[in-house]
Order: sequence, then C-alpha cells, then structure tokens
Amino acid sequence: MKRLLVVVVDIDNDLGEKAKLRAPIIGRENVVKAATKLALADAEDVDSNALFKAVSIYDKLKKEGKEVEIVVLAGHKNLGIKASTRVARQLDKVLKEFPAESAIVVSDSSSDDIVLPIIQSRLKIDAIEKVFVRQAKELEKTYFVLLEKLKDPYYSKILLGIPALILLLISIAYAFNIKAQYLGIIVGTLLLIKGFSLDEWFGELLKSFYIESSKTLASVFYAFVTILLFVSLYASYQAYISSRATLKGLELYAYILDAFITPFSLVIFFALAVKLIDLYTAKKSQFTIIGHIHLIITFLLVFAIIKATLLWIINLYPPFISFKELLLIIVGALALGYLSSYYFNAVKSDILASMKLKDKEVYDVEGNHYGKVSSVDIKRERLRIISPFGKSYTLPISRVVDVGESLIIE
Repeated sequence: MKRLLVVVVDIDNDLGEKAKLRAPIIGRENVVKAATKLALADAEDVDSNALFKAVSIYDKLKKEGKEVEIVVLAGHKNLGIKASTRVARQLDKVLKEFPAESAIVVSDSSSDDIVLPIIQSRLKIDAIEKVFVRQAKELEKTYFVLLEKLKDPYYSKILLGIPALILLLISIAYAFNIKAQYLGIIVGTLLLIKGFSLDEWFGELLKSFYIESSKTLASVFYAFVTILLFVSLYASYQAYISSRATLKGLELYAYILDAFITPFSLVIFFALAVKLIDLYTAKKSQFTIIGHIHLIITFLLVFAIIKATLLWIINLYPPFISFKELLLIIVGALALGYLSSYYFNAVKSDILASMKLKDKEVYDVEGNHYGKVSSVDIKRERLRIISPFGKSYTLPISRVVDVGESLIIE
C-alpha cells in the first residue's frame, strides 16, 4: 500500500514564536495539541486552521484504509534561506523514518509556496489544500491585509523601519553637510548586516551571555562590557590616525585590527568569565559548566593564533615574530585545542553517565525534535534514541552540547 504523508508547513514558525512548540510535530494527537495551543496563544492566527484541516484530511484518509501519517514542519520567523533549510532538514528526518511515496500539502498562505519545490524534490505531491478563513468582505480589502502585516515585527521592519532609517540618514547628512559617500558607507553597512543576517547572529551571541542569577551582576557586567567596547573602537581609530601616513595595505589593516582586538578580547574573556560565574550561581548542570570552560580555553587559543598572525604581519615593535615562530604557535595552539577537546569530551561522557537521561526529549540546536532517550551506552559513548515514529537509532555522546529539562545536540 502506498504511504501518504499529510504535510503542514508553518514557514514563519508561528508555532515556535507564539506557542513555544518545536517542529517537526508528528502524529494526530500531537498535531491536535499543537493546533489547540496555537489557537489559545493567538486566536487570529490562520496556522491553527491549517493544522485542524490537516487533521481532518488525515482522519478521512485513515477511514479509507490508507497508510498515512501527519507531520507539521516549521521554518524561521525571518523566512528566506534559513526557513527553507530548516523545513528541508525536518522533512529529510521524517522521511528517513516514514518513507512516504507521496504527500498532501496543507497550506494557509502563498508564503508557504516557497517550500513546495523542497517537498517535490523528495516525494510526489498528490494534492495541495489551501485553507481560507471565512470573514467579512470588508476584511478582505487590501488595506486591512496591509494593516495586519504591519503588526508583524518582521514586515514592519521592512516596510517602515528601513525606509525610515534611510530618510533619517539623508536628513542628517543634509543638516550637517556630510558627504554622500559616508552616508553610503552607513547605509551599505546596515544593508550588509541585514542581508547576511549578522544582526540575528549577534542577537544569538548576546543571548548566550545573558546573566540569570543576579540583576546587580548583570548591570555591572553590561556597563563594563560597553565601556571596553568603546575603548576598543577608540583604540582602533587612534591606530588608524597615527599609522595611515607610514603604513599601507595589509600592514595598515593589521595594525588597526591589532589595536582593536586586544581590548575587545578582554570584552569577550570578561563576558565568558562572568557567564561562568553566573552558571555556578544559577546551579546549572556540571555538563553545562564544563562545556563553558572548554569554550573559554578554545577562545584563548584562537586569540593567541590571531594575535600572533597580526604581530607577524606588522613586525614594527617587539615581540618580533618570524614565520617559523608563527607556525610553531599555530601548531601548538591546534594541538592544545585537540587535547583539550579530547579531555573535555571524556569528562562530559563521565558526567552524562552519572545523570538520569532516560526519557529526556532530544532536540538539536535549531529546535528540531529527534525523540526521547531510551538508554545510554557509556562504553561505546552512544545514546539510544526512540523517534516519534517509534524507531530506534544511536547518536554519539560527543554531539550533546547541553543538558537541562531536555537534551540539546549539534
């Protein structure tokens, strides 16, 4: 009998943003719970209607005696490549355990159409069900749709935020007689940051330094980090002023970067050290604390390589570094990095052996659900996972990056 998969795609991840659920969501009971939770979180969200519609289709196919499963895939709130990549990974994972031959796709908006090629490249699509919510004709007018879109932070930043910022910068340039090329540098930098999602990366980085245990410690920490950051920027500016007449090309860039990176490395090291104190104070698991110590050591080794490389390029003041010495520093740092990784992985394995991991839910760092832990094989350093489809498979312990209420893997 042909296997069918009823697929719902929540491309902007409303399930995660509003209902705090992680995809993929597999099985009728789980999908009904997800639809109910999303509807309670936001009664106006059309995604809950799509979920209920998918359940209705699943029930109908089940009554007809079809071999069918239902799954919900979720993308990312910022859409684009990141959303498509997440959907593709989730679908690949589902198809490994439920190798369906065709699918019925349930969609609630045209934005979900961007993932249809992803689904079609993996299995045949028998039908596409579009869900439309019945409402008053007035609400179907374009300006009501636009108003609803403007309530969404993602669309409001694009439709209002970017034009407002450009107008503001142009006005400032005219008011203070600033040359157009400087305005272009600012706008270009902002578009570059947004285009490569550097703001998201920076936001995630800041979240990793969030202080939980003490508001006082957090306030002192953020103030000190801000001061050091401005010191780094000022030092790099002074380096540029003092060396632009004597240095050119790569040497000039290395000199400016060296002036910036030394105080900035203190910012990162201080942030990592305070976060370590916070983890102890908040009584986090030994596994999390050990992982953070490993991160600090890795940072110091990377900083040593970067600093040595910059000094070798500049070579204007002691300590003078030859190319042979640079290679020795790089090889030594990499060797220490390998040994520290081996040691900390062994320590992590011992810690995991002493923890109760059975029945813990397993997710990857992007929030994709893998199943539950059924057992831990310390000798082979493997975790046995039971997937939502009931299939059993193993993962190496080295992939575990955090342990709390659930298990997080790379």
